[in-house]
Amino acid sequence: METKNKLLIVLLVLFIVSCKKNKTSEIKFVKPLTNKKQENIKNIEGYDLPDTVVVNKIYIRKFKYTSELDTIKPSKDVKRFVFFFITKEEGDFKDVEAIEKVKYEVFAIDKMDTIKYGFKFEKTGYNRFQGIIQDMVLIGNVENDQKGRIITHETKIDKDIFVLDN
Repeated sequence: METKNKLLIVLLVLFIVSCKKNKTSEIKFVKPLTNKKQENIKNIEGYDLPDTVVVNKIYIRKFKYTSELDTIKPSKDVKRFVFFFITKEEGDFKDVEAIEKVKYEVFAIDKMDTIKYGFKFEKTGYNRFQGIIQDMVLIGNVENDQKGRIITHETKIDKDIFVLDN
């Protein structure tokens, strides 16, 4: 009886140990996507960057942007501009001023409050997509009038995307 119990215990321990080894070897080769925190992403409707794309393929996307500055209505003295700056360069870009120091693309909002943009990656592996939505309101004559005012709101988008070979 003791031999059967010992044999059963040894088999049970081997089974448990072998299961653990299989799980760790599977997990070892999977690199998780590390999406950075996206600030104010709730202001963006229809934002859908893919997790995986194909190298050198152009992807066209669009999203609708709303902001607290929507309450300011454009008029003769009030102008509003919304731009989407994107870069795929290395670094951590916290604002438009930082993005403007490297290679970037800029897209503007259309009449339907929608931003349409395109992107592609030229190298395989993990790539970082970073963007800043710059919402700017100009009140008064900013260039010629000392009484003019600029209100700016920036929203950061940041996502790691895996790029596959053709």
